[in-house]
Amino acid sequence: MKKIVLDLKSGKVDYIEVPFPTIDENEIIIQSVLSILSVGTEKMLLNFGKSNPIQKIKSQPDKFKKLLEKIKTDGLLETSRAVKTKLDVPIALGYSNVGKVLESKSPYFKKGDLVVSNSSHSDINIANHSLVAKIPSNVSNENAVFTVLGSISMHGIRLAKPQIGEKVLVVGLGLIGLITCKLLQANGCYVIALDIDKERCKKASKMANLVINSTDNEFFYDLIQKNTNSKGVDKTIITAKSKDPNLMNKLIKSTMKNGTIIMIGDINLTFSRDELYKKEISFRVSSSYGPGRYDHLYENKNYDYPIEYVRWTANRNFNSILELLKNKKIDFNDLIEKKIIFDDLKEFYSSSKFNSSLGIVIQYNNEEINKTKLTNIEIVNDKLKEIVVGFLGTGSYANKFILPTIYKKNNTTLKTAVSKSGISASIASKKYKFFHHSSNYADVTDDNQINTVFIATQHNKHFEYVIKSIQNNKNIYIEKPLCISKTEFKKIEEEILKNNFQKKLFVGFNRRYSPIIKTIKKITDSMLGISNIVYTVNAGKLDQNHWINDPNVGGGRIISEVVHFLDLIVYLEDSLIKKFNVIKALGDKNNVIINLEMENNSIASINYITNGNNQYPKEKISIFKQEKIFEVNNFKSLKTYGLIKDINKKYWSQQKGNTECINYFLDSLMNDENIENHIDQYKNVHFTAFDIANETS
Repeated sequence: MKKIVLDLKSGKVDYIEVPFPTIDENEIIIQSVLSILSVGTEKMLLNFGKSNPIQKIKSQPDKFKKLLEKIKTDGLLETSRAVKTKLDVPIALGYSNVGKVLESKSPYFKKGDLVVSNSSHSDINIANHSLVAKIPSNVSNENAVFTVLGSISMHGIRLAKPQIGEKVLVVGLGLIGLITCKLLQANGCYVIALDIDKERCKKASKMANLVINSTDNEFFYDLIQKNTNSKGVDKTIITAKSKDPNLMNKLIKSTMKNGTIIMIGDINLTFSRDELYKKEISFRVSSSYGPGRYDHLYENKNYDYPIEYVRWTANRNFNSILELLKNKKIDFNDLIEKKIIFDDLKEFYSSSKFNSSLGIVIQYNNEEINKTKLTNIEIVNDKLKEIVVGFLGTGSYANKFILPTIYKKNNTTLKTAVSKSGISASIASKKYKFFHHSSNYADVTDDNQINTVFIATQHNKHFEYVIKSIQNNKNIYIEKPLCISKTEFKKIEEEILKNNFQKKLFVGFNRRYSPIIKTIKKITDSMLGISNIVYTVNAGKLDQNHWINDPNVGGGRIISEVVHFLDLIVYLEDSLIKKFNVIKALGDKNNVIINLEMENNSIASINYITNGNNQYPKEKISIFKQEKIFEVNNFKSLKTYGLIKDINKKYWSQQKGNTECINYFLDSLMNDENIENHIDQYKNVHFTAFDIANETS
């Protein structure tokens, strides 16, 4: 199965092979029949990819500022690695698709249904049913494929609230602009269409009452005045992309007093406040298909907005477009300029026709899809000690640290990489020379040849994959946390006993293996007395829709992040946590001070701060013991006070122990060494994190 993707580093478009996907509740698998190019959006992405690094930075000044701040706090090497990892992940192109349902775990769709979705240019897609709509039987696929693009126009129009007979100016006659003209005419409005391109103006002649082809401010202003009794248009809808610093002022001038300007497109927002002020013009930005878009709960958790309070959501806009098509109120067939087959799409992106085209419909081969069956590989020399790896979850952290480290190891065979959609697994498979890639975790956990499983998925999947790996007697390296509840942890313990599990279970608490921490540990282990540890974590805000904040997916920030810091304190003291208390900030359950008492009578405090500033180091550790002090600054420096020969060492990059942690695990497997057994410590820090999370919820 193929998907078209864009390499953000080079701007090159290519096909990647993706495995047949697996789906969760409320998801469906769609075999594409048609999709449509959104030339404006896709051209913008291609141009960004083709731009050089300086141009990329200039185009995103806000992100550049964050980049500079990250360099200051984390170092150039770590920042460079993070940027490279980000750009290494290609993005799928396309977001308006017609297809046939192949598999469904949604109560609203069944196998064989023809549907529209915001899926990409790919012969197979996964979609959550919140952004899928069934096509009425009398609506052609060619008309239906415009549904998602039509919903973008419709949402902008709904924000403008045009009345029958009002005069509306549409600025920019790309595909969205032309659809906007059609919908406004269907709404009984007098449409004035404006663009600098003659061919696009010609295309709009049957979709608007007046078409203006001009860049001359006075000319189009005079025409608008003439056709509006010198009052200006009631509403202006911007669907253009323009850097013209004067365009916004021109549009304010052409809009009547108390009028409305809606921006669907992307223009330079330099304008005269005086003009806007005198006319009391309302200005709003329209966001995609409508309410629900970019809302994690709506898109992924299927939390719909009550229709009584939010009449038109993204999905209801989809269905509204389809209803207009069903009742012959609109028709999009005249917007189709060309049809191309999916196998020719890559070539089309690089042709001159791409830049000048509008309605390009992509046709897919509708042959039956065969699911790829993975085959066994020949283990080199049949070495019993060879590590054969299956990898679950090939996201950014895995690509930044784990995969490059494993790839460099001798006697290690990378057999199968798995990710939910299959895209990142496909990329990882090619980059790190896996034999297979898949979207089915059982292709790793149930494979008898794979003896070692790495798990770096979203946290709610950890428990299931650990249990399966234990049952199939595999070595396990799992990114923290091991699981997200006490019940899950206890079941893991039960499975270990039940299966007489003799393999290695290792949680990636990498800070234990930091060279800085190892230096401190070597010194403090020979010292008597208790320690006082102050661990300050400048964690910062995390988008409320981030998966980590979802207690059922990421477990929340305490379980997913604070467990790391708890573990490091347990390691430094070689002592379990005896008790704790928590002080939380009013209004932010994650902004906490956690005071710990250890079984060896040492005490520690974790200041987990979410209202700090990212110019300040993310982590600072101060250890006080036997009149000696150790200070760790963001794992980039170590300074001591009171030693016979004090240490004042700075590193070029952060020393968080990521690579050392993975190497320790692999080396223990290669050398058949007994790995440090931390199960009691794992349980202690996890249960403490669970209790803290419960206390702060």
